[in-house]
Amino acid sequence: MGSSMAGTFYPAEKSELKAQLSALFSQARQEQGHKITTHFKAMILPHAGYKYSGLTAAHGYKFFNPAKFNKIVVLGPAHKKAFEGLASPSSAQYHSPLAVSPKGKIEAHTGILLSNELFEGEHSVDVHFPLIHFRLLEENIDPNTYPVIPLLYGDLSPLKLAKKLEQLVDDKTFTVLSSDLSHYHDLPTAQRKDEEAMEAILNANPKEVLNVEACGRHGISAFLQAQFARLCKPEFIHYSNSAGASGDSSRVVGYCAVGFAEVLTPSSRQSGIIELSVFADPKQVLREDCQQEILELLRSCLKEFILNKKLPDLTTGQKQLNEINERLNCV
Repeated sequence: MGSSMAGTFYPAEKSELKAQLSALFSQARQEQGHKITTHFKAMILPHAGYKYSGLTAAHGYKFFNPAKFNKIVVLGPAHKKAFEGLASPSSAQYHSPLAVSPKGKIEAHTGILLSNELFEGEHSVDVHFPLIHFRLLEENIDPNTYPVIPLLYGDLSPLKLAKKLEQLVDDKTFTVLSSDLSHYHDLPTAQRKDEEAMEAILNANPKEVLNVEACGRHGISAFLQAQFARLCKPEFIHYSNSAGASGDSSRVVGYCAVGFAEVLTPSSRQSGIIELSVFADPKQVLREDCQQEILELLRSCLKEFILNKKLPDLTTGQKQLNEINERLNCV
């Protein structure tokens, strides 16, 4: 299946597209304000034109380590055609101007619709493939050896979607949850709604996510309900909105990159204890009251970044964490 958005959401010409992506990834790597060493196995990433959301997407994809996986699932909401259920292209390959990827195997018992027609003109999945191909080529991995499973969901409950994801995702699968945030509000309203959306996402609460403004909220909620996602914690990577690129503060669309990292050890998977590595010793387990205080600190940092584009001072942040630890004797 060919690129349906080439020439509109991103350049159709290979050299032009490669140059744009090189510039976006270079900028994203230069802008990295806080060190992230986490191994992400899934990400929420935007699907607007690269002029608008490409930098936020690059901030996320720069942490995609293809050597740790053997296939990618890209899950996006249907914008163009109404249908019931979950669909994947019937074609055996998926093309971008940069490369070609084989489609991963889908078993018949999954009940997934096979249809190229549903993907024609649909941007939520298509815009991710040049980014994926760019990263594979950066790592000297031939995209033709790296299967992808493009998925588009229509009218399907998040719980049923979660069950279908469980049949497709294993420990060697990297999952992309395609979603933008708020749409077409003035800048202050957009920032407020985007803050609410990211708080729900970072709380990893599938019910809260369904009440926020994000076009991919059903896919995000489904992911959070899947068994494999219960082993993960979300981590904020980047936020932006269209006002910065367009100069229009009256009709703003929000974008975020959020990673999901597996944080449970084999023993804690059995016991149900979540181990957090906020303090020096990653084996320490934080009590609920300590987790709540730290969550409030992280929320304030996130709000400051959304409203003022100000990255947190890590020295001050560590001091505040130490104060919480001393006051509550967390560990």
